[in-house]
Amino acid sequence: GCRSSAASDVYKRQVLGYSVEWDAVQRLVGLYGADSARGKIVRQLGVPDRTERRPAEDGRERETWWYERAGVAYVIEEGRVVDRMTFQPEESPAIARQ
Repeated sequence: GCRSSAASDVYKRQVLGYSVEWDAVQRLVGLYGADSARGKIVRQLGVPDRTERRPAEDGRERETWWYERAGVAYVIEEGRVVDRMTFQPEESPAIARQ
């Protein structure tokens, strides 16, 4: 009932470090499916810092998901990861100040 839902919300906030991003992660996983390539990436790394969409040379749908702090980008064509690029991650301001 309502009590378990409220307890679940408290659990998310306290144990999982609830943030606004959590809602976005849940939405994306729901949209793409937890076992899809995109769903697995979102579950592991969260919402991408930025995305680029442009068709591949053969006209297929292609998008790149960039995770700046992790130093990784995924190229996705028609729902499948076709390339994974790594690069020097950006330092967050909190890390740079330490």
